[in-house]
Amino acid sequence: MSIFDEIWACSTNANRTAQQQIADGDAVISVYIGRGGDINAKDRRGYSVLFTAASQGHAEGVKKLIVAGADVDAQTNDGETALRRAMGNGYRQIAKLLIEAEADTNLGWTDGKTALMRATERGWDEVVSLLRERAKSPPSPRVLTQQGKPGVHPHKKWWEFWR
Repeated sequence: MSIFDEIWACSTNANRTAQQQIADGDAVISVYIGRGGDINAKDRRGYSVLFTAASQGHAEGVKKLIVAGADVDAQTNDGETALRRAMGNGYRQIAKLLIEAEADTNLGWTDGKTALMRATERGWDEVVSLLRERAKSPPSPRVLTQQGKPGVHPHKKWWEFWR
């Protein structure tokens, strides 16, 4: 069974509550990362592990994938991103995580709307504030993860790199 199948299976287990399904999915992602699984692997539709986790509401799994260096801007075969799917599915916490990890807020919006427009429509004031604040601040530098791939340093803010 692939990582994608495992995450989906956790999210569709009728014998578990929604909270249990999310916890199960987060655990699957943790084990996958711990075993050295390809965090940027994609399935036949172009769904990355991060996209799959974000679309199913696995906030802890998304956080762990970001820290491990997952590509926050990876697009599906249809051009959709994890941020777009998380916002479309109503996962505010995941949207915040992806925005804080500097996901490109302009990718994946085929309907002409932006992340700011979507957050405003949903009434997600903290996401709106985060997007507005991010627009005012210089981006933090991308760093290489342990796997040598671009990522966001999990413990430093952008200004700490210039000390």
